[in-house]
Amino acid sequence: MKQKWDIEKLNNCYKQSVTEFADGFTHAANQGIPRFIEEYRISRVKDAVAPWIIEKNIQAENQKKKILDIGCGHGWYPFRLIDKWNFDGHITAVDASEHNIKIFNEEITRRNYQDKISANIANAEALPFPDSTFDTVYSTESLEHIESPAKFFREASRVLKPGGTLIITTPSGPIHSFWKCLFWMPSKIKRIFKPSKQSPEDRIFDNPLSWRQIKSAADGNNLELINYHKSVMLPHESYIQFLPEFIQHLLILRAHLFEKLGPLTQWTGLHHIIRYRKQ
Repeated sequence: MKQKWDIEKLNNCYKQSVTEFADGFTHAANQGIPRFIEEYRISRVKDAVAPWIIEKNIQAENQKKKILDIGCGHGWYPFRLIDKWNFDGHITAVDASEHNIKIFNEEITRRNYQDKISANIANAEALPFPDSTFDTVYSTESLEHIESPAKFFREASRVLKPGGTLIITTPSGPIHSFWKCLFWMPSKIKRIFKPSKQSPEDRIFDNPLSWRQIKSAADGNNLELINYHKSVMLPHESYIQFLPEFIQHLLILRAHLFEKLGPLTQWTGLHHIIRYRKQ
């Protein structure tokens, strides 16, 4: 049965899995993912696109840059952009989950970052902002959880200023399916010995896309492709926990080797890394 997008289920999933604010490494550790694995993944995905996100807007050098984060979760990445990457503009962050935004806003207040970040409940398919509001729009690891990618691109382009950039990272559908098939048996065994609190029907909507599907969804929205590549030569992080630590280290070595081979192995990357410019 095809999974359906449901806001109540989305919110309940996060209520069960996220009880308090945590950075990416702590959240990953809670899922059984070792820090050295998460450091590799973040360096190739979120930190890889950070320079694109924070780069100066030539048309508005003397103004603070306005950024929109679509699908911010409970918000650790905007804090990373400010604390690690020294971003000095303003980040508006949105997520469909009321629970996520509540946790995010509590952390914004705790850090006294109200002048740097604002967090709002909003659906990516109907953003509550005027046309041409933001210099940069980004979405990291969220497109796969959005019911209509075409509506996402329409809205992202609408709120983006002409000349602004749209940056996306999201898992590759075909590569995700490959690892899912490979780890089918370990996943079943795990569920026998450690049953999930959630039934398959209650899990978050998850639909990783192929590059062809992404291109099709983006077409007709006045977006020019500037950069595209795949990254992270590892299994999906959900499956790392099934492997002994020495195998995990071997996988990291293999990943570095594959990266050196460049285009010959690009198709094996788990994540799409994409940058568009609004014309």
